[in-house]
Amino acid sequence: MYKDALKSGFFEMQMSRDWYREITLDYGGMHRELALKWIRTQALLVLPVAPHYAEHIWSTLLGEPKSVQYALWPESRPADQSILEAGQYLRATVSKLREAEGAALKALQKQKTGKAITVKFDPAKAKAIRMYVASSFPEWQDTSVQLVQDNYDESTGAVDDAKVREGLAKAGLMKDKRVMPFVQAFKVRFCRVRRQLSTQSEHFLETHHAYRRKGCIPAQAGFLRDRRPDGAQAVCQA
Repeated sequence: MYKDALKSGFFEMQMSRDWYREITLDYGGMHRELALKWIRTQALLVLPVAPHYAEHIWSTLLGEPKSVQYALWPESRPADQSILEAGQYLRATVSKLREAEGAALKALQKQKTGKAITVKFDPAKAKAIRMYVASSFPEWQDTSVQLVQDNYDESTGAVDDAKVREGLAKAGLMKDKRVMPFVQAFKVRFCRVRRQLSTQSEHFLETHHAYRRKGCIPAQAGFLRDRRPDGAQAVCQA
């Protein structure tokens, strides 16, 4: 319990703060009130396992007149999953870009040692990153998504897997090895977000993927550029 509390209340909170700080550099930095709320929340979360640290933050940094021991536990609200997934998508994009460049550099080193590898990559030259973002699902994914939506039960908050498999079989998709992993992953996200939405399922798809289709990468081009030592330009096309 102690390790779990420290992991969630301190280390994961620190990582969230660091990510927020980096992602807001092009927008004037962190919002002051939100940063203060973060400090207050972390102090309260770590209070049961690190009371002296929490008291120092509460009294010395925040200037609260009463001890943190008298403070109420912080209230929470459901997270906006579209924002969380946009952040995950952006972090994954940065990771893939770094991996791709690392692989190119390794291949370039092999080429210099005389191995039969042709690499059209010069790390000394200015570079641009051109990203293409799909504006719609392939047909097999559209069918899978529709089946998950059609077989979602509002009363139980779950998807009828048997009916989904039946629909996939009728569509001739059961033998496609790509289908079931996609269906399972999408079903988990769909159920989680759908329970938070009061609108129709179609609106879920619109908001769930809008961050990728319309603005996530272009809006954070500066962040992508700053995460690269050569400051490569990032361009996104749908």
